[in-house]
Amino acid sequence: MKADPRQKQLAELPIADIKTDGIAKIREYYRPETLEELKQSITKEGVLQPIIVSQEENGVYELVIGSRRINSSLRAGGKNIPAIIIKGLDDKDKLLMALSENLHREDLTPFEEAKVMLKLIHEYGMSIKELSASIGRAERSVGNRIRLLKLPLEVQDMISQQLLGVNTVSII
Repeated sequence: MKADPRQKQLAELPIADIKTDGIAKIREYYRPETLEELKQSITKEGVLQPIIVSQEENGVYELVIGSRRINSSLRAGGKNIPAIIIKGLDDKDKLLMALSENLHREDLTPFEEAKVMLKLIHEYGMSIKELSASIGRAERSVGNRIRLLKLPLEVQDMISQQLLGVNTVSII
């Protein structure tokens, strides 16, 4: 097995020093009630799971995983947050990490997933086969998710707001 050349370090970082709108920002919609629940938990217990940031060559920290934890920490009045700092991540690595982490979360919309998948295919030259292997999903599942972006915006909004199930929509 080949050793991972990336350096990792655990630290407490000032939230203000973390760039949150970088390449790995894939979430567009947050359910307010889940942010409030997380804020209450952070108020009582603190942040129990560190976020993951990439340290760029210029020293800037870019958020890869943990946007809900940062958002809720700020709402709870937090100034610092525990973070795993990883050096040596390229944009493709950041997107794959963020997508893999968020695929198993209930509140990531299918369209947020599809947009990141499409970006990995178009901008980084991944095939559907490579992408599906990287994220542990069947090729058919990845293809179906991407095809959702062909739906009219009104239907996409209904699915995002959970007024219509993604499995009830037929894509021609």
